[in-house]
Amino acid sequence: MRPTRSHVLVLGTAVCMSFILIHSYALKTSGMSSLQQVLLRMAIATPLLALLLGRKGTLRGLGRSDLRLLLSIGLVFSLFLFSALSAIALGLPIAVAVALVYTQPIFTAIFSALGRKEPLGLGEACIILLGTGGAILSTGLSPEELLHLKLGIGLVFGFLSGFLYALYLALKRQLRERGYTPEQITISTFATGLTITAILSAALLLTIEGDPRLIGFTLPSAYQMALAASFAIFSTAMPYTLLNYVRPEDISPASEGLLLLLDPALHVLWAYIIFGQAVGPWQYMGVALIIMASAIFHLRRRVQNAPGGAARI
Repeated sequence: MRPTRSHVLVLGTAVCMSFILIHSYALKTSGMSSLQQVLLRMAIATPLLALLLGRKGTLRGLGRSDLRLLLSIGLVFSLFLFSALSAIALGLPIAVAVALVYTQPIFTAIFSALGRKEPLGLGEACIILLGTGGAILSTGLSPEELLHLKLGIGLVFGFLSGFLYALYLALKRQLRERGYTPEQITISTFATGLTITAILSAALLLTIEGDPRLIGFTLPSAYQMALAASFAIFSTAMPYTLLNYVRPEDISPASEGLLLLLDPALHVLWAYIIFGQAVGPWQYMGVALIIMASAIFHLRRRVQNAPGGAARI
């Protein structure tokens, strides 16, 4: 099959997304907390996405009966972003943090089995075994540390990001089943997510004195604002917009999912080239196993003719 315009759009999306944790690491080293990163990123990206994706009547049909679901997906999406960026803020290497986001298929397979939507067969078992093995290796912990669950708070946030991403995709599928378009879901998710993040940020500032790496707020410098703007435009508004112009008839869900797996691989490459950040060989093996589990997940979706999903941190 010849590459189409949609293949190019998906490839561009993967490249844009591969700089997500690169931006976050740079902002972390500049002194900006993960919560402030989430808030600035969403505050800049939301109006851009509304401008780029909002057409006449786009937001019509957002039923009041679905308000709880719309608020839920906004909350879960915000917590997903916060957990992924907090893993970086707390010192987790970029290669490990992005790999743990991609443990999502493990949780998706478990959700499907628990919800009796899909029995736990050989394919699901392979996903769980490969992904779990990869996650264990990627942590870099010894068997004794794993046995005593000495994960560290950074690893906890990393694993949480994979769980929340799977939950976000499950909520997104519910909205698609109710007839919402990708544009409606994207704009409403960012709008509700931004509102919830702003409210939570104000509440935290007024009531809690926590770890400044996670919930600290400072007046951003010109350098930090430039990084945040790049984060919001290049690694948020652009990939979400590109994906909404992909024509499903031009590219299969599996091909889209497999192309998007360039994202974690490029994350690892940029982390080494830009920051000289490397992990041990066994951790790289773990990252490779997690990517392999995601590839199996998307290939199975092709056989079942089900839509795939992109990890959008």
